[in-house]
Amino acid sequence: LQEIDRNLFKVRPIDKVIVKGRTKPVEIFEVISRAHPMAKNPDSLQHYLTGKQFFEQKNFKGALEVFEQILLMLPEDKPTKRLRDLCGKYLAQPEAVTEDFDVTKMTEK
Repeated sequence: LQEIDRNLFKVRPIDKVIVKGRTKPVEIFEVISRAHPMAKNPDSLQHYLTGKQFFEQKNFKGALEVFEQILLMLPEDKPTKRLRDLCGKYLAQPEAVTEDFDVTKMTEK
């Protein structure tokens, strides 16, 4: 699967990863099915996309605020928790913000 038609499916970006043995990141998406909590609360998906955009722009304070709001509506949402935690880390340790701060490097297959 190379590309998803976003007119047919709702998706949200989860992460960019570099797997062991590769050098270029691949973006990972989650398909939002009708049963997904974000499908039941459409505003939460738009908020998530806004928070992710803030995160990618290194606006960690703004992203953190957005992710905290989402977690009030969807407290078990793991991708939002992960990004919230990364925002906290980068706010507390600005030196940890590298050129590829938004890419997860997998060290094991």
